[in-house]
Parts: sequence; structure tokens; C-alpha cells
Amino acid sequence: VPVYVDGDTGFGGVNNVRQMVRDFEDAGVAGLFISDQVFPPRCGYMEGKQLIPAEDMLAKLKAALDARRDPDLFIVARTDALSVEGLDGAIERAQLYMDMGVDMAKVIGADQLDAFKRILREVPGAQMANMSNANPKGMPTPAEFEAAGAAMMTFPSAALFAAVGAVTRAMASLKKESSLDGARPGFCTLDEYYDLVGLERQQQSEQDYLTAARDVMARRHRN
Repeated sequence: VPVYVDGDTGFGGVNNVRQMVRDFEDAGVAGLFISDQVFPPRCGYMEGKQLIPAEDMLAKLKAALDARRDPDLFIVARTDALSVEGLDGAIERAQLYMDMGVDMAKVIGADQLDAFKRILREVPGAQMANMSNANPKGMPTPAEFEAAGAAMMTFPSAALFAAVGAVTRAMASLKKESSLDGARPGFCTLDEYYDLVGLERQQQSEQDYLTAARDVMARRHRN
């Protein structure tokens, strides 16, 4: 399964960006994105975001592209300019970032179809829809984004919100009923859990090492 990771703001200046790209590339990721916020960045739907100058972001993107050794590594420039400079400013930044040569320029906050379609018209390359549970205004459905022309979609908080909800309901049931029976239908099975953590592989590994140890001891006794 290809892994696409959040490269934050690049974790520093241009030299940090170069090191970040090399490290993620060595780890085997398929792609990463870098944001043009100041550090520390804020969630895309929080107030008070600040941007670094466009030329500083372009320098970071150039560093990232120069550090890339695998031509298939997918490098994305994320701009949070929409909530700071408006849609026009966000599109201008996205166009600049594409001019630098990144594989995609992603405008955070363009979650309504009119804005998304305009970005598709004015920013070269494919576009990604962001289906975040942190969006307080709601958003179109995945089918609507697909029909509008989204090449891919990201669900950055779906697993987190699902996990928090499930744990909260389970603990509330335990507190109120002194039982987990009410929450148990949402649990994974024991076999599913063992498969997830690779228990069988670990047990086999333990057995293999024990067998190797016994073989050494048996040879010693034979000699």
C-alpha cells in the first residue's frame, strides 16, 4: 500500500527539508507534502494561521526536489493561504509552486465545489479533495468531489475520530452499566486483533529461535 505522509513545514529551513526528503525516501514512502505555514503550524481549519513568504516556500520546494533521488516520489506543496489571503492569493501561490516543478499544489480549505472547480481550472495538474472531520462547515460528498474532477481524496482524521468515538462509548458503557456488552458489537474479534499485531508470526519467530538454540546444545552434547 503506498504511503503518503505529512511533511509538516519541512521541519526547518532548506537543509532540513533536504534531509527530511532523504529520510522519508529511505523509509519507502510514496509521497509527501510540505506546508507554507510558519512553524509551528495550525490545523487547516483553525484561526490564526500565518504564512511564510512565497519565495521562502519556493526555496524549500526547490530543496525538496533537488533532494529527491527516486523520480516516482510524489512531492506536494500545500498552501494554507485561502484563510489568510483569500482564494485569489491561494491560487496565485499554488500556481507559483507548480512553476517550481512540484507534482501537485494542494489548496487547503477549498472544500466547496465552486472553489474546488475554480482551482481545477486555474492550477495545473491534478487536485486532491480534503475530507477532514475538522472542517466545521461540512463539505460535499466523495461522489460529488469525484464528479467535479478530484483525482484523489484524503481522509486525514477519519481513523482518529472513529477510534476516539469507539473508546469513549466503550468506557461510558463500562462506567454506566459495569459492563462492556453494549459496546461489544463495535469491537474487533480476538482473531482479528491477533492478525493485526502479527501474533502468529511472533510466536513462530520465538519457536524458530528456540529450535536454533536447542540445535546448538544438541551438537554440543553429541560432541
